[in-house]
Amino acid sequence: MPKGPKKPRAPVRGSQEAGGWTLQLSGVHGAGRFLHIAAPDHANLMQMSDEGKRIYVITDRSGHHTAVMLTKAPQTPGSHQMVTVARFLAGEMHDGRKLHYKDGNPFNLHRDNLETEIKATGERHPINWEKAVAGRSVFLSLVQSHSEHPLTA
Repeated sequence: MPKGPKKPRAPVRGSQEAGGWTLQLSGVHGAGRFLHIAAPDHANLMQMSDEGKRIYVITDRSGHHTAVMLTKAPQTPGSHQMVTVARFLAGEMHDGRKLHYKDGNPFNLHRDNLETEIKATGERHPINWEKAVAGRSVFLSLVQSHSEHPLTA
């Protein structure tokens, strides 16, 4: 049975709290969940996710939930790629390192809750947030320049 026309996603509602933002998620897996981010990361996340309209919650094979963003991939014309919100915020766009949530909550993306883990050794390291913000800027500029070319979008 047809479901009818697809409704456009609404911007994510958020509230500013001491030290950060809480964003209410929606969708099949996101309903009733909240994403917690640091205050300095809010503007970049809203810019990258089209005011939260591109934030989704997916479930992997083992049943773990993760917040992801659907972005226009700069490498492939006409395609989209998924980037985890945590990986975007931490400026880790490659798969060489794993992100670890100190409290085990993949929706708590405050800076003090994230660290990188080297897969081969299991060593954990704090994130260099200045470098992370610079990495985000590069990714944002790639995505924006890609979307400005309508023939390749």
